[in-house]
Amino acid sequence: MAKLEHTKIYRGGVTAPYITIETRDCTFNTNASERALDLRFHLASKGGGTTSVLLQIGLDDLPLILEAVASAMPESVGTLSDCAALANKKNLEQLAEARRVQSDEKARASSLVEKLEVIEEYVSQKYYEAPAGEDEREAAVKAKVEEVVSSLRLLS
Repeated sequence: MAKLEHTKIYRGGVTAPYITIETRDCTFNTNASERALDLRFHLASKGGGTTSVLLQIGLDDLPLILEAVASAMPESVGTLSDCAALANKKNLEQLAEARRVQSDEKARASSLVEKLEVIEEYVSQKYYEAPAGEDEREAAVKAKVEEVVSSLRLLS
């Protein structure tokens, strides 16, 4: 978890006239599995122990927070713009990787078609050579090979 260097955690009771700083030790983590931003800090407990607190801000709440930051602190435009550019770059990298994988899969399918064409030819030959009425097995194998080759051709 990354440490937040400029963050303060304050604490006060509902009936207290003010709140006081409790800690500056706060960390965050981008939690992809929960699609959230995790903020974690510790508070001293009344009984002498420590209470661990996790604040999880869901991805769907971030636009509201970022829009409020942009509105109240327009000087943050550079940071927000940098973040948008970074997200855009990551999206483009993912798209390029997806295209590379798709291209690899198409090449692999094409290679498999070439290899299977020889088998398809052999199976067809065996089917035509088999006596009529005794070619059910050959017909079934021929149909399956043709189905596989046809499916692979659609991918390549």
